[in-house]
Amino acid sequence: MRHPAHSLELDLHHNILPPVARLRVDAALLLARAQPSVWPGWHVFSPVDQILHSATHLFQDPELTDRVRDLVDLDALCRMQAIRGDFWEDLTARARELGLGGPLWLALSFLRAWFDTPVPPSALQALADLGPGPLQRLWLLPALSASLTPAQPDETPAFGSRLGARVVLTRYHLGRMPLRLLLPHALHKLRAGRKQLESTEAAAGPRPMRVDEDA
Repeated sequence: MRHPAHSLELDLHHNILPPVARLRVDAALLLARAQPSVWPGWHVFSPVDQILHSATHLFQDPELTDRVRDLVDLDALCRMQAIRGDFWEDLTARARELGLGGPLWLALSFLRAWFDTPVPPSALQALADLGPGPLQRLWLLPALSASLTPAQPDETPAFGSRLGARVVLTRYHLGRMPLRLLLPHALHKLRAGRKQLESTEAAAGPRPMRVDEDA
């Protein structure tokens, strides 16, 4: 939704994941633990659900380039909440309840490896059966790491980064919706893209003829 007079845009979500995605979340469970915010009449996710929301968006999105800041936010949130003695147990139990153990396992693994976040081994162990299996980790973790690693802004991304981004994008589309919906959706997007390109070229008119002055 765009404001007619100001450069403001509001992206309204009815849930944190699409209803046809492989991972599905019951929005009623999120709303049940929502807490009042500092603004009267407005509520926010509970601290544990904020972490799960951030982890889910990071590791279920199609684009991880320049997303290290999301890990920084997750590191800060976990450190802030870890002062509660039951925080890690509450976080992992809530991830199981919402079916978000996979994204949380990935988030906690990267937080430990990249930021030395004080994630107890018991937290990862509690999610071990929900995270990627041993064979999947062999290709998924390197792909995610290559995509998340910042690149020099004036240099072409390395082959590993480009390959990782392609793997992440493919994984996103396969998890976004079943093939019976994904294939028609992809064809529709392809046709729409071609029509837009054709209309743009038609509006631009014929290309000017190039003249070689040395001819």
